[in-house]
Amino acid sequence: MHRLAILTLACSALWGASRRDDRELAEELRKRISESKETKASEMRPYKTTVQGTTVSFEMVPIPGAAHVEPFWMGKYEVTWDEYRLFMFANQAGETLKKDELVDAVSRPTRPYVEMSFGMGIDGYPAISMTRHAANKYAEWLSARTGQFYRLPTEAEWEFACLAGDSKPLGDYAWYAANSDGKYQKVGTKKPNAWGLYDMLGNVMEWTLEGYARGGSWNDPADQVRCGDRVADDPMWQMQDPQLPKSIWYLTDAQWLGFRLVRPLKVPTADEMYRYWNRGVQKEVARFEAAEPHMGTLFRITLYAADAGQAQAAFDAAFLRVKQLDDALSDYKPDSELMRLCRTTSGQPVAVSPDLFTVLEEAQQLSRDSDGAFDVTLGPVVRLWRQGRANGHPPGAEAVRLALARSGYKKLILDRASRTAQLTAAGMMLDLGAIAKGYAADEALAVLRRNGMTRALVAASGDLAIGDAPPGQAGWRVGTGCSDASESVLTLSNTAVSTSGDTEQYLESGGVRYSHIIDPKTGRGLVKRSCVTVISDFGIHADSLATAASVLSERQGPEAALTFINRHVPATGRIGKF
Repeated sequence: MHRLAILTLACSALWGASRRDDRELAEELRKRISESKETKASEMRPYKTTVQGTTVSFEMVPIPGAAHVEPFWMGKYEVTWDEYRLFMFANQAGETLKKDELVDAVSRPTRPYVEMSFGMGIDGYPAISMTRHAANKYAEWLSARTGQFYRLPTEAEWEFACLAGDSKPLGDYAWYAANSDGKYQKVGTKKPNAWGLYDMLGNVMEWTLEGYARGGSWNDPADQVRCGDRVADDPMWQMQDPQLPKSIWYLTDAQWLGFRLVRPLKVPTADEMYRYWNRGVQKEVARFEAAEPHMGTLFRITLYAADAGQAQAAFDAAFLRVKQLDDALSDYKPDSELMRLCRTTSGQPVAVSPDLFTVLEEAQQLSRDSDGAFDVTLGPVVRLWRQGRANGHPPGAEAVRLALARSGYKKLILDRASRTAQLTAAGMMLDLGAIAKGYAADEALAVLRRNGMTRALVAASGDLAIGDAPPGQAGWRVGTGCSDASESVLTLSNTAVSTSGDTEQYLESGGVRYSHIIDPKTGRGLVKRSCVTVISDFGIHADSLATAASVLSERQGPEAALTFINRHVPATGRIGKF
C-alpha cells in the first residue's frame, strides 16, 4: 500500500503591503500615459529617456515581435542601481522638491535592513535582490514619472529577445561563475546580442511577469547560463531575512537576481495595467483542506487561498477533474472506459480517450524499461490476490499460472497515430492502480494552478503532487513512513513524490507476509518488506516508478532498484523499511 503522511502546518498569512495605489490610480495613470506615435512595428526606433529632475537615463531597444509576441521595446541594459535607487529613495528622484501626486501614490520600498548591493558596487551595476512585487512597482513608478507604460516582460517576450543571434563563445556575451570573479559586473561590458541587448545571459537573472527568473547569473556555471534557463520564485530566497513577517520588497538571499523592463507598442487598458503592476502582490491567505473518495482511496487537497469562496471554487474544479479520470481509468467501475476496453473482442484496436492513452503509453514505456517489472496487464492476477486477501488464503499455483497466461505487457499494443489500444489475448484485464492515482494528482494540481491556487498539495493515498511552498515555508513537509530511511521527513515544492510498501494492503498466511505489489514474472505478492520512495517531476512517474522499484528491489536487491530509479532523470529514490 502506498503510504505518505502530510505533516500538519498551522494556518499562515502572508504579509500584505499597505498600499495607497489601487485600481483608481491605474485609471489616472492611463490618462497620463500617451499613445505611442509609432503605429507600425517597422517604424519603431531606439530611444533614450532621462528621468525628469535627475541626470539618470535609460535606453530602450525595439523588438519587432513575431507570431507569438506583439512588438515591444526592451531595456538595452538590466535596470541599474542608478535607476532603481530613484525609486527606493524619493529624495534622490527630486520628488521632495516638486510634488507629483500620481508618482507619490505608487507604493515605494521601505528602507532596506542591509546594504542591498552587498559591497559589489552601485554606479553602473545592476540592481539586485528585489521581489517581483518590488520590480512591478518600479515599473508603475517609472510609468508615472515618464508618461510611458512600462512593465516586466512575459516569459515569451524575454525568451524571444534572448534568442537573437549566436552567443558563442559564451565568455564574449555573459558574466558567469567562471569569469565573474564572484560578483556581478557593470552592465554593458560584454557584447550585445543581435537585437543590441546587453547581458541577456549571465550577470543577473531577470524577473518575468509569470514569476520566473531567466537567463542565468554571475553565480551560475556555464551550462545554466542559457536562454531556456528558468527558476521559480522560492521562499529560500528570504531565508536570512531577519524580519517577521518577511519583507515584501527585498530578497536577502537572491544577490544574483535583477530585472529589465519592456514597453509594448500597444498601450494596454487601465484594467490591464493594474493587473500587470500588481502581479506578485502578497495577499493575506489562509489554509484550506477538502477531501473526496475517488479511485478506491481518499483524495485530499490542501491549499492556500484568500477566502473560503475562492478555495471552494478551486476544490470543486479539481475534484471534478479527478472524477472524470476515475470514470475513465478505474478497474472497480464496470462502466469505466478502461473496463469497456477490457470487454472488447481480443485483437480489435479500440479508439481511446487522450487520458487513457497517455496513461497506457507511460505504463508501456516503463514496462519496457524495467524488463516487465511494471505491468498494467496484470489485472487477472491482481484480482486473484484481492480475493485471497478477502478470504485469508493466497491463490493456488494453477490459478496464478492461468492468470499469468492472460497477462503480459507485450500483449497490449498501442498506436499513437490512431490513438488506439489493442488487447491481443482473450480474457485480458488491465489494472492501472499503480499509475492512475499519480496521473490524477498531477491533473488536479494543474487545475488548481489554472484557478490561481499555486500553493497547493494533492494527496491520493501515498501519491502526492506538490505545488509552490506554503507561505513563509521552504516547502511542504512530507513524511515517507519509512522508519529507517535516511530522510523520513522531506521538505518539497513543485514536484511529486510516491512511497510504495505493504503497510496496509497485505496477506499473511502460513507465516509468510505477501504484499499487494505483485511480481509480474512470478504472479506472487512480494515477500521482502521494503519501503520505496520516489521523487520526480510528475506524479504519473513517481507512482509507477515506486511500484517498479519495489519489484526490482526484491528481484535484484535495493542497490539495483535505486540505480533503476536514478536512471529516470530527474527521478531520485530512497529504499528503507517500515
